[in-house]
Amino acid sequence: MDTKLRFSRRREHGYTMVELMVSITIALFLLAGLTTLVMHTRQSSTTQNQMAQLQDNERMAMTILTDVIQQAGYFPDPTQNNSAGLFPASSAPISTTPGSINFSLAGQAISGAGSGAPSDSIAVRFASPIAYATDTQNYLASSITSCAGTSIKDTTASHRYTNVFQVATVNNTTYLQCLLYQDDVFYKSYNLVPGLSSMQVLYGLAGGSDNNVTTYAAASGISGAQWQSVTSVKLRLYFQQPQYGFSGGQVQSSAPTTYVERVIPIMSQSGG
Repeated sequence: MDTKLRFSRRREHGYTMVELMVSITIALFLLAGLTTLVMHTRQSSTTQNQMAQLQDNERMAMTILTDVIQQAGYFPDPTQNNSAGLFPASSAPISTTPGSINFSLAGQAISGAGSGAPSDSIAVRFASPIAYATDTQNYLASSITSCAGTSIKDTTASHRYTNVFQVATVNNTTYLQCLLYQDDVFYKSYNLVPGLSSMQVLYGLAGGSDNNVTTYAAASGISGAQWQSVTSVKLRLYFQQPQYGFSGGQVQSSAPTTYVERVIPIMSQSGG
């Protein structure tokens, strides 16, 4: 009887302190591994979302710039060469962040400022389409749009619109910014796309009667009548990369960037 009682009491003994410590240590290792996996999965998902947003911003910025720049020099009546009257020489320059933009020539539809560092600005002028007396319900080329994305059209008289694109910092965020003017009177500024850190603009100059581009130059290298020879614009947009400031776990002194580039023909010059 005593033997059975002693054996029963030994079976009722719990885990020892060593066994508990080993079990807790193993559980902590497993929990740490699970936590690391969850954190990496979350970080990967965040980075993918940021990369998708970056691609959307790149696409949107380039689309807006393309839609407006290619319309430079548009005027509503193709039967009359009234561009000089619609686009007179400006009496005063337009002040922007990189510098002052001048339209020094009558008929000049495109201009710019800056030398590529840290950023350039570009301005284009075009006129709004109008409805003819014989066609009061429909507008000629009503797809003309401003940098704000709004359709521009008038019923009786055509107005001159100037769109100035530049990089601006607002509340510690850099934007592709547009300044909109109507008949040389400032209307409104628009912060269009965030994350744009720099914009470099080169202008394609035609060297002959066929309007083929023979050279590209920055705004600082173009003067006088050369602005009338601009037939295309080469844009390079620099955007801040997601998770900037870190690479391989090391803090970087400057934020890495990525860029997109496009050559935009000016339809009034290239016939596109």
